[in-house]
Amino acid sequence: MARKIKWRHDLHSMTERVRRSKTECWTRSDIEDLFNVKRASAQTIMRAIGSIDVLGTLHTVSRTSLLSYLEGMILADNLELSHRERVHNFNPAPRRKAITVSVPPEMRSVMVRDLPPEVHLGPGRVEVSGDTVVQIVERLVLLGLALQNDLGTAADIMMPPSPSSSGFNDELKALFQDLRAREIERAATAVQAKSSVCTALGS
Repeated sequence: MARKIKWRHDLHSMTERVRRSKTECWTRSDIEDLFNVKRASAQTIMRAIGSIDVLGTLHTVSRTSLLSYLEGMILADNLELSHRERVHNFNPAPRRKAITVSVPPEMRSVMVRDLPPEVHLGPGRVEVSGDTVVQIVERLVLLGLALQNDLGTAADIMMPPSPSSSGFNDELKALFQDLRAREIERAATAVQAKSSVCTALGS
């Protein structure tokens, strides 16, 4: 006789918890916590959920897939059988082929001026083009090295002073000059007035 699934009585509360959650990618640890199970059981549940994605070094299931699984378990006539069938029918996604990128030692000190024409920096944008994925990735690596070695130049190209900012600074400078001129004029008037009073008292 198949062993009863211990979390079968918590399906509704778990479903509600997932609906309220803002987590979009659920890791094995999240599944352990949600179902109150250990590592091996959590891995089995993830296979039953299906659509396992790889996020860095972590295996995850989407919130949508998790909700679909829970709702399916709620509606199942035989929870244990439905769960086992999903585990049995699980097909892991094919592994993505890794892209190997090699950077010649002499290019590790690349500067912005050394970047190929396919890597273009402009005000507020970066454009990287290539005929293949490998070419694009290689040029992205070069761009990263150039930013690391020559960030000041890249910043000057991508974020030059905006015309509006320059105009604002000119207006601010003119305002301060006007205030200073008024202050000098006010001081001169005060000195002149004091001199007039002294002259009047002397006479």
